[in-house]
Amino acid sequence: MPGTRWRERRERSDNLMQRLQHRETFRSPPCAQLHSVRRLYENIVPSHTVYDVESPEHVIRRFSHDGQYLICFSRNGLELIVYRFLWFHYCAQGAAAVAEAEEDDHLPPSTRKFEKYFEQLYCAPLGRGSEVLCKDLFLCCEGSALGVFAVGAVKGVPAMESITLHLVRLADGKVVDRRVFRDDYINLTHNGGAFLYEDLLSVLSIRFQRIHLFQIVEAAERFVDVQVIGPYGCDDDELVLQSHFQEEWRFQRHLAELRRRQALGGV
Repeated sequence: MPGTRWRERRERSDNLMQRLQHRETFRSPPCAQLHSVRRLYENIVPSHTVYDVESPEHVIRRFSHDGQYLICFSRNGLELIVYRFLWFHYCAQGAAAVAEAEEDDHLPPSTRKFEKYFEQLYCAPLGRGSEVLCKDLFLCCEGSALGVFAVGAVKGVPAMESITLHLVRLADGKVVDRRVFRDDYINLTHNGGAFLYEDLLSVLSIRFQRIHLFQIVEAAERFVDVQVIGPYGCDDDELVLQSHFQEEWRFQRHLAELRRRQALGGV
């Protein structure tokens, strides 16, 4: 309702503490979570970058939508490693003071340690045997409670293989559900074969030329099969086509019988 939205904008506080409390208490409108997070930077603006931070030997993927979890993969591609941001541990009066301290190498040693900014929550093994994590695929649900990860066999070139999609609870790393695609090829590079819109996950099977649609139910923490779009768009398309094929077969048999009779009559 326009009147309600205008009143909300008018009554929005510029106090940082109140805006943080409002972000923790109230939920963002649908499809507006990212905008709500960016709006907080009206009060907080990053003003300095610390370089040469001692980071662990992991493949750092990205943050979850709400910024609580930092998603990483182990170098061997077998483990999912998740960190939580710990907030800031050092401050100075103004950006000039920070820049001067850095130039003189007077920054506290803790400012250059990864562990002072992030806390490791868990290290969950997802790959088994010859299977490794796909480092290009991470899909996060709107509530940032669940994440979708892919595990497949090690292949040097695109080939048919077994691919498993894991639905993982980001709070503790537990795999709550999975879907397996056997002898299939799905382009997982840069999420090319998988797309998540709100709670609807679509997966493109290149070998079988099908689009699998799943709904992610966050309350039940599971995949729900919605539809498979391939040779048949609807569930009853196969029955309709079979009935047409039968009619066509009867018609062709009738024509063949007419030609046979005409040939016998001519003789």
